[in-house]
Amino acid sequence: MASKKSTRYELLDLWRGAACLLVVFAHSNEKGALAYFGLSAVVAGKVGVGVFFAISGYCITAAVRSCRERGAGFWSFMQRRFTRIYPPYWFALILILSSRVGANWFVPGAASEFDYTLWQVAGNLTLTESWRFQFVGGPRHLALAQAWTLCIEEQFYLVCALLVLARSANQFLWILALTALTALALVVSNWISLPIEGTMFAGHWLSFAAGVFLFFALHGGGKEKATSIAILVVAFVFAPWYPEEYFRTAIAVMFSLISIFLYSYDSKLSSAAGLHWLKMCGLISYSLYLTHPLVCSPISRLVPRIGAGEFVAASLALLLCVSVSLLVAWPFFVLFERPFIPSMQGARKSSSGELPGEPSPAITS
Repeated sequence: MASKKSTRYELLDLWRGAACLLVVFAHSNEKGALAYFGLSAVVAGKVGVGVFFAISGYCITAAVRSCRERGAGFWSFMQRRFTRIYPPYWFALILILSSRVGANWFVPGAASEFDYTLWQVAGNLTLTESWRFQFVGGPRHLALAQAWTLCIEEQFYLVCALLVLARSANQFLWILALTALTALALVVSNWISLPIEGTMFAGHWLSFAAGVFLFFALHGGGKEKATSIAILVVAFVFAPWYPEEYFRTAIAVMFSLISIFLYSYDSKLSSAAGLHWLKMCGLISYSLYLTHPLVCSPISRLVPRIGAGEFVAASLALLLCVSVSLLVAWPFFVLFERPFIPSMQGARKSSSGELPGEPSPAITS
């Protein structure tokens, strides 16, 4: 990785906030609310996931550079990622499972998802449940359906932690090799059954890599910049021919190209007073990702029962899902997320890799 300069990209906070709202919209759709506004919940969810994976690619690559500049190693990198991700996730797991117990208490059978094997419990606690079922312990059972993306994120983090061990000059080559290996695995899987479901090799690395190439396009050496831009441009040109299941990757590539163009305007756009609220949504996006199903699911089911017209009910459901989700996410952020952000007790450092909140919708799983 090239010269020592700031990799801070403030505008990513705003993008994260926008993607987060798309996720909430997607989960506010139990009664087809978005259809009244000409929107698709599936598309909204996939756009959110594609943007978040690309943002994560940029942020974690920035964290790798920061780690090397501080002289930190593999275990230091993984400890920071573990501390950042797992404790808030476990608190959310307790909160949401407790709410289901309460739902069963008042309405027996309302939430009958408590039959977990020990392997499933271990998979949920360790964020390996998205792929664990392929090797041991029976079928997959995610307690938080949206946590499939966290399972993928942990694989990203492990790969990037290994990059900390690689020579600086070879890191970009390893990223190129891994990207090519993922593409090859996808091609081979069309003829041979490979155990890649639930792993980053099922195409998810390509979305993450779009953000990695964004980082190198802005902060890499001459050859790294040129190669990264060329890869993103070629990937964008061929995007119309991507299979439907790789729509997220197309979004990640498009987002990365737009972000290269907007980087020159980062300070001006990120400091715009009218967009401050969006940056705040980005700040608490991981908490919103963890807690919003707790709010969206009951609201989207109950609001249509009030007897109002379908359009009014849909509008009210979207408004309540977004506003109540934000009201729940903020105290969760203060109590259960902010204390675990390394080197930052409530400060805003998310764009340099310190706040990789990547919410994503269960609806796309």
